[in-house]
Amino acid sequence: MAYDDPGVDIGTFTASADLSAKQFYIVKMSGDNTVTVCAAVTDVPIGVLQNKPASGEQAVVRVFGMSKVSADATLAAGNIIGTSADGQAQPVVQAPRRPSTTSVKPYRAVPLAPPDRTHHHR
Repeated sequence: MAYDDPGVDIGTFTASADLSAKQFYIVKMSGDNTVTVCAAVTDVPIGVLQNKPASGEQAVVRVFGMSKVSADATLAAGNIIGTSADGQAQPVVQAPRRPSTTSVKPYRAVPLAPPDRTHHHR
């Protein structure tokens, strides 16, 4: 059983390319108020695309909360998730943070169903 979280979406972005086949891909800023799919593991993602915009159309991006995500690798609950070279999710190893670098909060995989809360009493 899947569940949904309303999350926080920002819909003031414009797709800088045709993203109609990229719903639930990880996106990055590509210019002033424009987004595109991440194209390298070193890209800095801003969120997950929630709709299917053509170039120049409104792009709705989930920036906080749970979201479906397109993945090209198996994801397990608890994995730290980053972007692959094609904008899909993949498990990554988080490098230690250094105070002199910009820190980006990584995504984390969660189960698609709530945990079993059945209690057995004796």
